Order: sequence, then structure tokens, then C-alpha cells
Amino acid sequence: MKRIFLFLICGFLVFTTSCLKEESEKSKNCIENGVIVCLDPIWKVRHDTANIALSILKPYFQFDDKVIVETYKNKIGGIRCMEIETGSIIWEQYFESTGDYLIIHDTYFNAEENYLIFSIGSWGNGKQIKLNIITGEIIWELAIESFNSIEAYGDHYYCTVRSSGDVHSIYKVNIETGQSEYFYETDLPPHPDYNAQRSNWALPFEYNAKEYLFIGIMQMARPDSANFYYSLMDANTKERLLKHIPIESVIEKVDVKDGDFYPAKPIMLIT
Repeated sequence: MKRIFLFLICGFLVFTTSCLKEESEKSKNCIENGVIVCLDPIWKVRHDTANIALSILKPYFQFDDKVIVETYKNKIGGIRCMEIETGSIIWEQYFESTGDYLIIHDTYFNAEENYLIFSIGSWGNGKQIKLNIITGEIIWELAIESFNSIEAYGDHYYCTVRSSGDVHSIYKVNIETGQSEYFYETDLPPHPDYNAQRSNWALPFEYNAKEYLFIGIMQMARPDSANFYYSLMDANTKERLLKHIPIESVIEKVDVKDGDFYPAKPIMLIT
């Protein structure tokens, strides 16, 4: 009886070990349509894990045979350009930041003209940077407290600038020089029951060879909820063609086709 029991135990252990081995092998590889795909990493980005990244690098930028990722060194956050095939480092840039956090946001990546524009830093310590993606050289820095988005059109872009006033303004920035200027802020009044700041963001688009702006507006109604509106503007004259039209949520993109423009998220048609 004991021998049978020991035989069963040994058989169970052999079965379990083989299952664990099989599971371990499956964790490294998977079969898709008869092709075994290796899931083992080819190379890894090693960095100081004592710090935390708060950013939207999406999670990286790729161009040619290179990739730009986030990294850390000596408790300072930065970005690194590497060869995709080998992981070899081409260049690195590190940025002093507040506390233990590197905050990168509001990015605009132009692989055709070899530059990356992004906002970096926390409230009270923020700036925008234009960087050459081939060499890693910083082309210009702009001391501006922006958030929300960097939306480019031709030789300029629009960004929302944080302020201590009642309305977050929209600024226009020259891509070549980094020169910025105040452009617009909404005259939408605060919610009657909740006097809080209103935020703007501008989405440029082209129609009949002219630049127009979809101006989104967020009006806080309570600490945990907001109302959304939009205005339509001629970007050259700043004339508003539509003013404070209610919408359901934030709009992230605008497309134009056959004289109609389509704001995305939510999808709707405005003629």
C-alpha cells in the first residue's frame, strides 16, 4: 500500500514538474498561426528606478532605425535616443526637475524636420523645449507654463498656458524661433454655481487654403464635473464664426471633408 502511495506521489510530482516546465516555456514563447514568436526582450532600458516618470511619451518616439525613450541617471530624469536593433545609445539629455519626478507632456514630434517639442516640469517650474532628434541638441527653451496640448499648423503651434487668473489663455508659438505671444482667451462666464477657472485649447485646421481654429472650452460646474463648449474662429482675423456651442466632452481632433468639419470624440457632424 505504501509503495502504491509513494508511486502516486512521485507520479504527481513528475506531472507537476513537467506542467511547470511547460508553463515556463509557454511564458517565453507563444504560437500564432503556426509561427513561434519569441517574447524574450532583445535589450532593455536600464535606469534609476527610485524615480517615477509622469509623462505621455506614448510611450516612445520612433524614426528611421532609432527610438527615443525616457530614462534616469543620478536621480535626474531625461530622454535617450537609441538604435532599435542593438539598443546602443546615440545621445542623452537630462533635465533638472522638481522633487523626484520628471514630468514630460504636451509633445509635438516632427520626424520629417528632425525635431521634438515638449513641455517639461511641474507647476511653477515648467518650460517648453525644442530638441534636435538627430543630435540631441536643445534648439531653444521657452519659459512658459503650458498644459493640455501642443497643436501645430505650418510654422507655428498653439498651446494652453496656465495662469493665476480666471481663464487659461491660448498662446501662439513660432516653431523656428520659440517666440511666443498671447493669442486668445474665452469670454465664457464661469458657471453660476461654481466660480472656477475656464480652460481653452485650440485645434487648427485648413479649409479653402485658410487656417481656422476649433476652440474648445471647459467650464467647471463642480469640483468633479465640467461643461464643454466650442467656438469656431478664423485664425488670421480672430473673428469667431460660432460662439460657445455646447458639446459633450473634450474634442481631440478635427477633420474637414467636402465643406463639413468633423470633431472627434464624440463623433458629430457640423455643417
